[in-house]
Amino acid sequence: MIKMLRIDDRLLHGQVVFMWTKQLNIKGIIVANDELVQDPIQSLAMKLAVPEQIKLLIKSIEEASRLIQDPRSAKMNILLVMKSPADAARLLRLLPDKTLIERINIGNSGRI
Repeated sequence: MIKMLRIDDRLLHGQVVFMWTKQLNIKGIIVANDELVQDPIQSLAMKLAVPEQIKLLIKSIEEASRLIQDPRSAKMNILLVMKSPADAARLLRLLPDKTLIERINIGNSGRI
């Protein structure tokens, strides 16, 4: 289950990785961003920022929507991180069942 969708233009950083994962008992993080998935250096930096006991997946928005709808996701506490409100809206349009996401948290989103 997606315990929280976090919108934050910084994607992963200390508050997200340490505070929210502990608070929500997160076992996996999905970073859904079409640009990041194409950038191996930035993707590696993201992977290095996450403790090894937490599984990290970096996916396109469409791939993330498929993962969220996979019944196996319901068994795991997942934090979904997206860069912008527009990206989150795009993902939500791809989900027929919006209840797959328990809550939405808006962090730093810069200019909209």
